[in-house]
Amino acid sequence: MRIKEKMKSHWFFQYITYGAVGTVNVIIDICIINILMAITHIYRGKMFFLFKLISFVVYSISGYFMNKRLTFDCKHTKNTTYLAYALTLFIAAMGNGWILSTFTMLSLDRISPRVWANIVNIIASMTTGTISFLVNKFLIFNGDRNKEEKDK
Repeated sequence: MRIKEKMKSHWFFQYITYGAVGTVNVIIDICIINILMAITHIYRGKMFFLFKLISFVVYSISGYFMNKRLTFDCKHTKNTTYLAYALTLFIAAMGNGWILSTFTMLSLDRISPRVWANIVNIIASMTTGTISFLVNKFLIFNGDRNKEEKDK
C-alpha cells in the first residue's frame, strides 16, 4: 500500500474529511432553507418541517456521494448503502434535536440563553457527528474492506 493510500485510510484523515463533508452539508442545508424562505416568504412555523425535509434529502444524497468517494474511498454500490447512510443521518439528526431541546432547557446564570444554545449546538453536532462517523466507517462503508480481506 502506497503512502497516499495509507494516509487516506487512516481514521484521523477520514474523521477530518467526514467533518469537512459535514460542513459542506450544513452550508447546503442553510442555502436550501434560505432559498425556500425567499421563494415562499415563510419564515417560521410548521412549514419549516417541510423545508427541513427537502433540505435533508438534498444534503443526505450529497453527503453520501462525497463520503463514499472522499472519506471512505468505497467502491461497492449496494442499493441499501444509501438507505443505511440516510437512516444513520436521520437518527443522528433526531439525537441532535434531542440534545438541543434537552440541554437548552438548563439555565446557566452566567451565560446568555443564546450563547448557551450555540454551545449546546456545537456539542450536540460533535457528539452525533462522531457517532455517525463511527457507524459509517465500520458498518456502512466497510464493504470493500471486508471483501478485500477475504480475497487475501
